[in-house]
Amino acid sequence: QLLLPVARIPRQRLHDTEHGLQISDEQTKLIVSGNGVQVAFCKVTGRLLEYTVDGISYLCEGFTPNVRRALIDNDMYKVKDWKEKYFIHKQQEQLEAFTYSSEKNYVAVHISTHFSFLNQAFGFKCEYRYRIFSDGEIEFDLHARSFAYTDFVPQMIPRVGIEFSMPLQFNRVTWYGLGFEENYCDMKAHVQKGVYSASVQDMHTEYVKPQENGHREEVGRLLLSGSGKGLLFRFENPVGINVHDYTIDALEKAGHIGNIEKAGRVVVHIDAKHSGLGSNSCGEEQMYKNKTRINDFAITMRFRPAGAADFVERL
Repeated sequence: QLLLPVARIPRQRLHDTEHGLQISDEQTKLIVSGNGVQVAFCKVTGRLLEYTVDGISYLCEGFTPNVRRALIDNDMYKVKDWKEKYFIHKQQEQLEAFTYSSEKNYVAVHISTHFSFLNQAFGFKCEYRYRIFSDGEIEFDLHARSFAYTDFVPQMIPRVGIEFSMPLQFNRVTWYGLGFEENYCDMKAHVQKGVYSASVQDMHTEYVKPQENGHREEVGRLLLSGSGKGLLFRFENPVGINVHDYTIDALEKAGHIGNIEKAGRVVVHIDAKHSGLGSNSCGEEQMYKNKTRINDFAITMRFRPAGAADFVERL
């Protein structure tokens, strides 16, 4: 007798809250919605999948830790160790815990992950806390606790921070921080703090050999916008940013000017610390204070849909 498999209907639990948001708990997704807001998380990876407000989708891919940058000429003596000894380009994140609750004024989502590198006994234990408010604003808090089970750890890594992407329509960048030109922790005597605005394309700095570029330091506010509202970020502590229309991999693969493959989305990096450029291809290494290491880091920010007027009002 042939037994046919029985189709199983995914379980779904709905929770109404006092602040007007509804929580839909599915087998692989958690969806928070209401008042024109929809926020979705993957319960397998812990990744933020969707952030939609009033029918506008603001995210392509949610926040994930990142330590990589496209290699620069001054990294030439570190590349072999980074790629063949420590495998930092093989970064991986695994979910360890996923919980949520409805509080008085918001929905709280708490995610724990293990972020490390291929077969390596060092990395970060990451604690993400999201607070989703009924007007669509989200408070994001990432605390990354470093671990090393042996003394086999790199003495310097390129950066520590998060990466995410947005639809290509958000192609205007406004920031309060150092500018206008690119700047790094050891290359910022030529810039000053202020409010600056540029297209995503103008955030790129051209080098004969494509490499890491376009970083801005000491950023306290960031607005990524298009023809209408954009996404406004307010940081508890100043951060470094990179905003491009290509990925790190595409930048590393491009051998010449004009050969960078476009991503079809806006790729954003927010760094708690970004290593200096140094002069190690023909001189000294980065100074100790300008090196990023396997140390604890944190990023706390709020983000919500907003326009240019909101950016100025909140300075």
